[in-house]
Formats: sequence, C-alpha cells, structure tokens
Amino acid sequence: MGKLYFPVIPIKGLLYHGYESIKAILVFSPSISRWVFVVSIRGYSKVWFSIDGKREWTYVSTHFDIIDLCAFKGKIYTLHSVYPAQARLSEIKLYPEPNVMKVKKTSSLMPPECSMSSMII
Repeated sequence: MGKLYFPVIPIKGLLYHGYESIKAILVFSPSISRWVFVVSIRGYSKVWFSIDGKREWTYVSTHFDIIDLCAFKGKIYTLHSVYPAQARLSEIKLYPEPNVMKVKKTSSLMPPECSMSSMII
C-alpha cells in the first residue's frame, strides 16, 4: 500500500467541539475500491468523508444527531439518537451516490464491533 492523501477537513470550528466529540475512522470501501477517511462530530447530523486521491471532502446529512460511527467489513455505520432512550443504526453508502440508509433489523445486522452497549454514551 502506498501513501494515502486526504486534504484538510473543511469543518469550521472543528476543534471548538473538543477532541472527545470528534470520531474519525479509516475504512477500505470495496464498493469503490478505495480508502475512505470518515469524520463525524457527536451531536451533529453530518458525516464528512474523503476518498483517497479525490482531494475533496463530501458530506451526507442524516435526519437525527449522530452518537457514534464505526466500520465493519468495508461498510460505514452510524448510530443516531432518535428519542430519549432510543437509537437507530444506519449505513452510509458511497456508491453510486452518497446517502444514508436505515438498517432495518439492528439486533441481527449490527456487527459486534458496533454494539449498542459500546456506542451509547
């Protein structure tokens, strides 16, 4: 593997939120055959991502605030706060167009690395 290049993330005031609010992961996406750097801020509804070699950042918006995000088998998942004491798991799809898809059965489809107990604050 050669060097990966990602431009500076264009989120204004990123450090204002504090390091503990920022979640960043690097994942290889088989759907686009590239490395993707993914960033979110806890409590916000946008997920920013940059695809290696593209030299740009793109974001997708969700309907709910993001609690956490993780990657499993090349897929990117977000956990959202829906109502008090409720959460929703979604998958971010990068191809053909970036979007957020609700995962229907969170208990059977959620990978162990993304368990609710490890993600809830």
